[in-house]
Amino acid sequence: MSVATWLPSTAYAENGQWIKYSGNPVLTPNPNAWDSVFVTSPRVIFDGTTYRMWYVGGHSGATDIGYANSTDGVNWQKYPTFVLSPGPNGSWDSARVWLGSVLWNGSIFFMWYQGSSAIAYPNGAIGLATSTDGITWVKYSGNPVLTPTTADQKGIATPFVVRLISTYSMWYAGRSATDSITRILYATSPDGIRWTKWPNPVLSPSLNVSAWDSSSVFSPSVIFAGSTLACGILV
Repeated sequence: MSVATWLPSTAYAENGQWIKYSGNPVLTPNPNAWDSVFVTSPRVIFDGTTYRMWYVGGHSGATDIGYANSTDGVNWQKYPTFVLSPGPNGSWDSARVWLGSVLWNGSIFFMWYQGSSAIAYPNGAIGLATSTDGITWVKYSGNPVLTPTTADQKGIATPFVVRLISTYSMWYAGRSATDSITRILYATSPDGIRWTKWPNPVLSPSLNVSAWDSSSVFSPSVIFAGSTLACGILV
């Protein structure tokens, strides 16, 4: 995959069709910076006046999570350094961090992210961090908040969280140790910390081997459209 395909771009919908912005990409790596090799996996929240973006940046084999803001969703101002990084040696997320989902709960920002370590969680687990400004993050002391079990023990990643009334709902990618297929799994929580996994996948690849999504599905993105939930995925 070339660097260009990793760059966050923007598009808008017109009559049901998506039109790419002619000035894409809208966010690019900074030479000689912490995100000098690639920028990817943007998550954006609009607070009424400002678009806030968190994204994954990489350099020299390392990944961190950065922040940028914009008044129009096109012209972005990066925060000068990363805002979340891997933990110290021996910690559960010492190998890498990768962005999953950011949510404003009315008083603070919640970030659920994938972390991994060489020994404890080589295939990933889900951690939580909180912030009052979206820039200074505090990792939850009881991390990780979601760990692999039998159904997803070969890999767990890309959490996406929606809050519906008093319940947090998480969709995430889990890779089965039985057949190495990645499916979309589901968990719920009363507080964003204590999670209960749904026993079965909620979205699986097509059984038709010629279908476009017959291999794996991952990286869900979910919105609540008033009465129904709509989910987008990568394959």
